[in-house]
Amino acid sequence: MRLGLIGRAALLALFVVSINIGPALAHALPKAVLTFTQGDQQLRLTITLPVEDLVLAHPALKGLETAALDAGLGPEHLADLAAYFSDHLALHHDAAALALTLESARIRLDENEHVGTFRVLIMDWTGTLPDVEGDLTLTYDAVMHEVRSHRAEVYWTGPDALPVGLVEFGYRSVNGAPQPVVLQRP
Repeated sequence: MRLGLIGRAALLALFVVSINIGPALAHALPKAVLTFTQGDQQLRLTITLPVEDLVLAHPALKGLETAALDAGLGPEHLADLAAYFSDHLALHHDAAALALTLESARIRLDENEHVGTFRVLIMDWTGTLPDVEGDLTLTYDAVMHEVRSHRAEVYWTGPDALPVGLVEFGYRSVNGAPQPVVLQRP
């Protein structure tokens, strides 16, 4: 059977559509979740984010893709994570920086109806919170500095309270510098 010019053009268009439909149906991995927990002058920050997105943003962390599940990560991984996040996470009260220390990290499997099963990194950070009221300023661009579709969601909770959503944001920069967000503590 011989196809005319219109028939060949239609087959070519169908072929192009069929090979390009896969990426159109792809779903992004879930966003990062940052949960601050306030205690007596103590601040705990738990960051949860997909390992695949983190490795895309910083390939030196590729070892996280094969790290043991549900076990604490070793000192080498913790040092690599702390070094990476030192450039992508900062917390301030007024003009003073609040130091955060990475205490532990682990990998677990999570599931999402759109992307299936994936590895999640859970990091626990601690710091000292001044005994004063007022807002905090968070500067955070981990992963999103490279994966522009990545987003972060921030929650705040007291020792005996349910988390309160504070802000959700994506990559925002001015002259290459990430823009901070104000965290209005409940």
